[in-house]
Amino acid sequence: MNSLRTLSCRISWVKDTEIEQLAQFPQLTTLIVGSHQTGSLKNLLENLAAKECPTLKYLSVKGDGLTPQEVAGVSAISSLKGLECAFYTTEGLNVLAKRSSIEDLVITARKCDTSLVDLLSAFANSGESKLHNLVIEGPTVNQDPFTAFDLVSQIPRLKSLTLPVIDTQGIEVLAEASHLEELRITSGPKRGSLEDLFRALSLKATPKLKKLVLEHTVIDDEEDWKLVQVDSIISLVCGFKDEERLFLLAKMTNLESLEITSEHLFPNISTQILEIFRQCRKLKTIHLGRTLCIVRHDFLISSLNILKSVRDPSTQGPLEMQISPIPYRSMRPPYQLEDEMVGIDEAYLIVTIVYENVQELVRERGRHPK
Repeated sequence: MNSLRTLSCRISWVKDTEIEQLAQFPQLTTLIVGSHQTGSLKNLLENLAAKECPTLKYLSVKGDGLTPQEVAGVSAISSLKGLECAFYTTEGLNVLAKRSSIEDLVITARKCDTSLVDLLSAFANSGESKLHNLVIEGPTVNQDPFTAFDLVSQIPRLKSLTLPVIDTQGIEVLAEASHLEELRITSGPKRGSLEDLFRALSLKATPKLKKLVLEHTVIDDEEDWKLVQVDSIISLVCGFKDEERLFLLAKMTNLESLEITSEHLFPNISTQILEIFRQCRKLKTIHLGRTLCIVRHDFLISSLNILKSVRDPSTQGPLEMQISPIPYRSMRPPYQLEDEMVGIDEAYLIVTIVYENVQELVRERGRHPK
């Protein structure tokens, strides 16, 4: 047991003196607590912090939030780089922001918890915060959105942000986050638009944002026009309300990875996809999401001809294309993809079809017969 590095446990009915013994594992780097009684981790965290050579790098606490005393214990663990938890109260969070070496923080916020603004203030107001990656989960992210977005933009070293957005009021201030490279929005706005955010990002003299993920939403005509003007983005995941507007993505010539999450009839988007292949010459992977048709040989031949005219296989790998067809009664079996791939040079193009149904997920990679 002395070599144990990762431990996942539930300690709801364990005595505090027994919980403290978890600190005795000399090489423990990851601790995941599935459930516990409020305040019961205080002594354990203090003992972990008091170790001459602390080893714990990642701590995940599910269920009840950390109390101020437990937060103080976490703050003193000098080796800790990642923390996932909820907070019982915002008291003591300033200590966490100033004293800890935490770089990755996942906050689970609940309706009964204290204000998100209070949670964020601790990190925004600390010039000593080492926080690089912030993930916010839960409904309280919608409390006073204007102030919350402003505070996030002030976290000095923040590189990656994940959060749900219901109200976009003030969201454009995120463009002012000086080091933000990755933004993941995990819910579609119910009030407002992302247009102002995209406009602000496009107007930055030296934009830093490289990866944008928009989950559970589709962007409209005003939003997509502003989005494609953000030249710094190299990885994009989003859906489109109007499939004819997909042609705008061809303007994002720095794209290396693209995933379209909206559902489309493949014949309706094939022309737009070919134009993306023609203009986005740095593209490495494209995932076309869920479509109502399998690609045909003529599309693959057209793709190959375009790729041969704009790519050099000696300096670039093949473009990898993935499609997830929506099952329907007349769906052809997956093995026929190989027939469509006849004559397609894999130095330029590799196609992966992902079939999904209730019973199984079948992956078939189309290859040129040897």
